[in-house]
Amino acid sequence: MAAQIEERTKQLDEINKELDETKKNLQGTQTQKRTLQSELNTLSGTIGQLNLNIRGDKAHIQRLGLEIESLGYDIGDIKTSLGDKRLAIARLFIELQKIDYLNNGTLIAFLRNKNLADGFFEAQSIASLQNKLASDIENLINLHNIYSFKINDADKKKQELVYHQ
Repeated sequence: MAAQIEERTKQLDEINKELDETKKNLQGTQTQKRTLQSELNTLSGTIGQLNLNIRGDKAHIQRLGLEIESLGYDIGDIKTSLGDKRLAIARLFIELQKIDYLNNGTLIAFLRNKNLADGFFEAQSIASLQNKLASDIENLINLHNIYSFKINDADKKKQELVYHQ
């Protein structure tokens, strides 16, 4: 019976050793699981970030597209306005040339009229036309500067759009 007890003790020791090894393997597996889970969480976070970056880029591209479209409308409006201003300046210039040709100077405009007030009024009209012409030329220059700025801005936005695509 002592031999059986000793044999059972040896079996029990072997079982305990196997149990300890199994516990160590299980702990190693748990550590490996935590490491893999951590890596999986990191990858999921990175994927989420990339998805947000993609959505952000799409929104940015759409905004740039709308801004470029808006700049196109602005440029079209400015082109139209430039044409209108050029036409108005040309008409004023023609009117001034006609008045100058007919009057041969301001003194003749005064003398040609029936009274001094009419001559003065005509001279004032000529001065007013000249001031209007100067103002329209200044407005034309300002519009041209705005037009150039809008063209440059549109080019920059198009380059930025190409960069984001």
